Amino acid sequence: MVASRRELLEDPMYADAMQLVEQQGFAVVPNPNGGYRYFHEAYESAGYLEGTVFVTTDVAYHVWHQTFDKALRDTEEFVLVPELERLLTGLVAAARVQADEAVGTPSADHAARVAAYVEAAAVLLGLDVGEIDRRAAEAVRLATDASETTTSPITGVKPCALPDSFEGCVDYTLFLPRGHYTRSEVLERYFRAMSLLGQEAFYIDGVDSMRMGLLVARLLDADPELAASWSRIYDTTAFLVGVADDDTPLEAVAAATPLLAGGLDAVLSADAATIASIGDALLESRDVGIDPENASVRMMGARVVLDSFILDQLAWPNVGTEDDRRTKVSPLDLASVFGSPLARELQADESRYPNDDTQLGVMTELVQEREAQDWAGTVYDGWLYALEPQFVERGIAFPDYMRTDAWAAKSLQTGLASYTELKHDTVLYVKQGNAGEGEELVPPFGPRHYVEPDPVAFGRIAAVARLCLDGLGERGLLDPATTERFEHVIELSSWLAGIA
Repeated sequence: MVASRRELLEDPMYADAMQLVEQQGFAVVPNPNGGYRYFHEAYESAGYLEGTVFVTTDVAYHVWHQTFDKALRDTEEFVLVPELERLLTGLVAAARVQADEAVGTPSADHAARVAAYVEAAAVLLGLDVGEIDRRAAEAVRLATDASETTTSPITGVKPCALPDSFEGCVDYTLFLPRGHYTRSEVLERYFRAMSLLGQEAFYIDGVDSMRMGLLVARLLDADPELAASWSRIYDTTAFLVGVADDDTPLEAVAAATPLLAGGLDAVLSADAATIASIGDALLESRDVGIDPENASVRMMGARVVLDSFILDQLAWPNVGTEDDRRTKVSPLDLASVFGSPLARELQADESRYPNDDTQLGVMTELVQEREAQDWAGTVYDGWLYALEPQFVERGIAFPDYMRTDAWAAKSLQTGLASYTELKHDTVLYVKQGNAGEGEELVPPFGPRHYVEPDPVAFGRIAAVARLCLDGLGERGLLDPATTERFEHVIELSSWLAGIA
């Protein structure tokens, strides 16, 4: 809140706050008139009340979130949705032809399931593709209800057997639109369709499942326009969030081509041994970061991101024992890895799990060894890098009050709050695994104002905004209004970094 020195001295409500200022250099007090709904309202009111302004990193992180989220929504609604409509329209037609071609071959049922798979995605997106397979209709129902984890009517070639095996299972609760995807019917449909394309998996170690994955890959391999449409969607989201953890259809094409004399057309009649050998080749081609035991081919697979990998490595089976499993992880684990002593202190009871300290050390070293350019591969990574200053311990270069336990708690909350916004903004794509001083009278030169002296944080916010602006611009995905918003964030954050 903004308050004059007289108000702070005379109102008993602030007696404790004044004592805290003397003890630790700052205090946070409630606004007696009620809280502000938006950050800018608090700053604007300062001009009218002649109060001192202290610009914190919180507001810069929040402005960045609003800018990124708006750009992502616009990109999805006006670019990716139309592209996905073109892709699914073409895939439905091609998959139905493929199903007819597969009649009488070992792939007959698998090809029919693939047709149902793209039919279900098309219907979820709101497309009229005529009569659909009963399995597609059941998948649409499960995706729309979004209330259970069960056997997929399409890809579940064997019953879901949780918790022993996830093959054949789909967690349809993840299909419930959330975050900014509840803002419009178009975005809700996009969320459900992309969820189906990402959550329905074709498991590499199962011949029947793998055959379906190869038949999906065959559809893209046979039509350059469909492949290009898929790439436009995938590449854009890969730049923003990251590459898929599981194999993409085009990677499946690359692994299968040398092993099939007739190219992907030979998948229709390939025997089980050949399909298994293609799966082996895929497994050898690259590692899967999260849940490698269930490696799969996915049309729009969830993206592996650093924080998900870290949290995965700090849970069972990497931490704990068969009888004492660590199954619950926390954003505090991430803050600990990024260097927060307070976060580690709050997680002290977690060290009782065998191998916790060892894994924490391995993950901390992984983060520390990253160079600046390693954080610039995606906008998601750039955002994580911008959060790091809120977690690290501050040295003597910072003011005394920023080296107190209280400020460490404030910074930890700031970092975790922005991290929450990052997870909300990217929920569709990421693989599952936050003081014043004034005078009684108006001073002749106006009140003094402050910027939180954390230049690295402000600078990295400017850098990730520049990365996003340049990347979307190179892909032709920016309109003048969005460009202006990004440039405003870059200019503001750079200016604040200079002051800091």
